[in-house]
Amino acid sequence: AFFYLRKASSLLGQPSAFSFFKKHKVKICQFEEATFCHLQSEVCFNMGQITLAKKLARRALHLLKRNFPWTWLGVIFQTFLEKCWYSCSLSQPRNNPSENKKKLAVLQQQMHCLSLLRQLYSLEATASSRRFACLATLMQKNSVKELPGEAQVVSTYVALSQFSQNVGDKEKWLYHEQLAIQKSSLCWFSREGLLATAQLMQALAYTKLCLGHLDFSIKLGLICVSTCWRVNGCSFPRVMMSLARPASILLA
Repeated sequence: AFFYLRKASSLLGQPSAFSFFKKHKVKICQFEEATFCHLQSEVCFNMGQITLAKKLARRALHLLKRNFPWTWLGVIFQTFLEKCWYSCSLSQPRNNPSENKKKLAVLQQQMHCLSLLRQLYSLEATASSRRFACLATLMQKNSVKELPGEAQVVSTYVALSQFSQNVGDKEKWLYHEQLAIQKSSLCWFSREGLLATAQLMQALAYTKLCLGHLDFSIKLGLICVSTCWRVNGCSFPRVMMSLARPASILLA
């Protein structure tokens, strides 16, 4: 992946080890450039280059007309904006279907970048990093309100619930979990919706396991397994193993 991204960078005219070759730049639109930056960020994340991954994820967000601050003062200001003013954009009318599709594509890419930034800052156990991670969570939560599909909404709330659980915020953990449960009632009519529901059941099973409710955890795990089997039988062993291992440790 890193090799092909470097090759693509050279085609786009970005600096590389072979910059002395004269090549014509390949022109791409701003959205494609943002997608490319996000892919670079993911690869850097997987390679352990955290600082570069953060920089590229921020650049991708900037290209998508959404900024993520660099300083703690910027975090405070951006948090204020997200809490107080972001709801104004939700009340704007959406008339043009083709324009809505473009906005949806941009919104989904923004959420991918915010999710990646949340994961990157969650790796560092410092107060500053936690502020950045919480801001990314808040921005992701505001963005999910604009999504038309319930399946994506459920998946996002599950991710936010798991993040809150990891940082020890039980109130937000259970709150996002409850929102995911409420939205999941509308997800039984599509393959994507069923997969999102299975993801929710798996998260709930793990939650109940952590809280010591073993019987309830097993029941939720069985619902998750049956849902995955209904959508795609190949998912059955993976889900079964992820749920069975912690349960077997408790039973031992």
